[in-house]
Amino acid sequence: MQKIVYFLFLFFIINIPSANAYIDPGTGSMLLQGLIAGTVAGLALFSTYCKKIKNFLMATFFNSKKRIKYNSIDSAQEQKQK
Repeated sequence: MQKIVYFLFLFFIINIPSANAYIDPGTGSMLLQGLIAGTVAGLALFSTYCKKIKNFLMATFFNSKKRIKYNSIDSAQEQKQK
């Protein structure tokens, strides 16, 4: 019985007809937009973390009070401190 089930399973898997599917023309532009958005988001994330690491190293090794402003939160906090 197990051999018959196995044979039928293989028979139906092998004889699957082709789907004749196509990709919409809009799909290519959607994939391109996603790729561009992912690249820009990755660069922004990389830039932010580079500035945070640079600030940390400057504060640790050079004991500098200078900080690089990389977002509006830092600017607002500096204005409140003055």
